[in-house]
Amino acid sequence: RQAKLLDSTIEHRRPPDNLVPDDEVLFRHEYRRSLISCQAVKLDNLHVLGNSWFQFRHGRIASNYRLDKNLTANLADRVRDIAQLRHSTCSTKEALWVHDALSDNYFHWMTDVLPKLQAWIESGEACRNIFLSMLLAEKPFVQESLEILGFRATVYERLRLKAKSLIVINSTAPTGNFRSDLLRRLQKTLLDSKDPSCAGHQKIYISRVDAKRRYLINEKQIIPILEKSGFHVVWLEGNTLLQQINLFRNARVVIGLHGAGLTNMLWMQPQSQVIEIRARGDSKNNCYY
Repeated sequence: RQAKLLDSTIEHRRPPDNLVPDDEVLFRHEYRRSLISCQAVKLDNLHVLGNSWFQFRHGRIASNYRLDKNLTANLADRVRDIAQLRHSTCSTKEALWVHDALSDNYFHWMTDVLPKLQAWIESGEACRNIFLSMLLAEKPFVQESLEILGFRATVYERLRLKAKSLIVINSTAPTGNFRSDLLRRLQKTLLDSKDPSCAGHQKIYISRVDAKRRYLINEKQIIPILEKSGFHVVWLEGNTLLQQINLFRNARVVIGLHGAGLTNMLWMQPQSQVIEIRARGDSKNNCYY
């Protein structure tokens, strides 16, 4: 059974403010994007073992969330999944499934998962319970955002799950793309939860000195120059969601390398400026412009 949450639409983006003609090729494929409708699919009496979803009544397997009637397909994967039977079952009557393998990343949680929940709320449907892995449930930004939106989690440690009714919500947009109106409504909900007593900073540089990849090798030389220009250097690892909202909500200029920290531009005021440092010739990581 399916229910449409969002109609198909077309999203438009304008070019970066400082675009030069030679770099047009890096961005022009993003100026116009067709988005398919967002659906909520209800699967009854579902058993989850690893990456296989079983509907025994119908003799079907949903492998990686896609229904597959060939029970012998990917036999090695099936054997690994069936090995989950040695664990106890985590059961619930009704739950939403909204996350994927990327959802433990701050950017993907905020821009891929939460828009699904916003669309679900706006549909008027009642369920506020979601299945959530232990890895996700332990992250502060996940806990806080679910509390703000009014959801609770049924947390599982092992992928042996059972739901009388599992509701799977597909993407509101391909990752790195957005439904701008939906994202603004989500933004307002989260911003309304901020602590108005926290002033934040007007100029921010996001350091990735502790990152395993994508960091500035000469950052030690750059930071004193930025500080002389009034920039406050921040390290975002370990910050809660509300701490990040409060930190960025009054920022007028933010500088940072491509990375999850730039997701916090969501909390900035209109007409603010974001300077993203990225690899020369990069035409794929266009999620922030």
